[in-house]
Amino acid sequence: MSVALEGRSVGALPLLRHIALQLEIADVIDSMVSWDVRHCRLSPGQRIEALILNTLAGRTPLYRVAEFYEDTATERVFGPGVLPKALNDDALARALDKLAEAGPRRIYSAVAARACLLEGIASDFLHYDTTSFSLFGDYPDDPPGELQLTRGYSKDNHPELKQFILGILGNRQGIPIWSDARDGNSEDTQANADVIDAFCAALSPEQLRRTVYVADSKLVTTDNLQRLHDLQLRFLSHLPDTFGVSAAAKEAALAGDWEDLGTLAHNRRAHPAHYRASEQSGVISGRTYRLVVIASDHLAERKRATFEAHLVKKRAAAEKALAAIGQRRFESLEAAGEAAAPLLALSDRGPFHLRLHIEEQTRRVAADGRRGRPRKDAPALEVTEYVVTGRVEEPDPAFLDHERSLLGMFVLITDLDRNEYPAARLLQEYRDQGSVEQRFAFLKDPCFVDGIFLKTPARIEALAYVIVMACLLYSVFERRVRLQLQAQGRRILLPGKRWSDNPTGKMLLAMLEHLIVCRLHGDSRWWLCSPPSAIRRAAEIATYAGLDLHAIYGAPP
Repeated sequence: MSVALEGRSVGALPLLRHIALQLEIADVIDSMVSWDVRHCRLSPGQRIEALILNTLAGRTPLYRVAEFYEDTATERVFGPGVLPKALNDDALARALDKLAEAGPRRIYSAVAARACLLEGIASDFLHYDTTSFSLFGDYPDDPPGELQLTRGYSKDNHPELKQFILGILGNRQGIPIWSDARDGNSEDTQANADVIDAFCAALSPEQLRRTVYVADSKLVTTDNLQRLHDLQLRFLSHLPDTFGVSAAAKEAALAGDWEDLGTLAHNRRAHPAHYRASEQSGVISGRTYRLVVIASDHLAERKRATFEAHLVKKRAAAEKALAAIGQRRFESLEAAGEAAAPLLALSDRGPFHLRLHIEEQTRRVAADGRRGRPRKDAPALEVTEYVVTGRVEEPDPAFLDHERSLLGMFVLITDLDRNEYPAARLLQEYRDQGSVEQRFAFLKDPCFVDGIFLKTPARIEALAYVIVMACLLYSVFERRVRLQLQAQGRRILLPGKRWSDNPTGKMLLAMLEHLIVCRLHGDSRWWLCSPPSAIRRAAEIATYAGLDLHAIYGAPP
């Protein structure tokens, strides 16, 4: 007797959907958008949930979501009665429209706040950064009241394409606490100003006192420093070299004492970077700031090759300029001096100085004005000309040693107390800025987010926040597993036979990708029917995420 058996690949979808239920993502969305329960087979929140899971499935661009769910056991993922036809393109587009109408940034803030509360996610140090999303399509210019899809500085290296900017405010683990979609030509300096105003307006005075805002050097402008002071928001950033106090702090550090910070605790490379710090201070717009000069041996090594190449180019440029002026002839000593003056001024600012001389020379020319040397028997005149000659001098060895000593230095600017936040902690917190950049790598990974194919700026803006919701769900999943591994002192075996107590969410999802559920013909119940090794691996991951694999995927009958 044969029994018909149907199997479907679901991967990590049931597990991720269970975490989404625990975070109450759909419930928060449904409570904030306008919809009629009598006319909806699925709520807007559930459809947005389907978009989030499709993003994390990493297999299908948005315009083929319905096709993706046709091959998925939707009832096992979303619950009994949820069939693929309920997740067609029109239904999902209407859910995006409802999200757009209700204010997607406001809704995302509520979703993230709820997730942070339920997961106990700390948000004392908040890191802000932006990235750009390029768009393949023709969009109207300057639509009133909508996200401006336009050309701007492209971090994707596609200046020919229209784009929008997405900013994320995340904690030190990269959990996206807050996000904002911005016009395609927005600048990071203005983005920092806007996020400070908007986010701080949502914080209570007590929350504001506990928060430290961390951002890259685009934060540091005189206007933003004044804004931070007015709001009494503590901050940490990289001081740009365009501020004179940066060079002054480095010079003072060279002449002063250094604190050896060693290597960072979480740095497990064979030859980790070694750091030193020097405490300094500087005045910007009449206000004194704490400046911590950091010296990194790895940074110095990386910059050394660039510095030496720069010397070669400077020498070649000086020799070329000297050869060019040496080809010219001047009618007077004054004219020769005027032509040489800019060259001398330029060499005074560079490592290679020019030693110039003005020589007087006499030359015979044809009396009739013909070009070339006159014949010996032809009438000729003697003219006096002036020629600039010289040589390129070797740079002062002391100057080069001084410049090389500055190569591995950068300056952190902050208003944090030195006793509460010593230099080592400041450096660690600033380096955690990379956690937000890692989330951008997730957001723009074609395995997760492929091309964006939507017709209206409003839907694109809504989708941007859906993508960040997917990033939030991904981050919570990754955080749960990492915390449990580290709390229990255990490691997990990753593909490639590597053991880790700090696996990435992408690696964890890849280990769950081939999970399959089956059901008998005529039966509505699905159960997990993957190979035993895959089930054991998945059960281990689910346990670290605080979940029961068989309760989520279904146990065999």
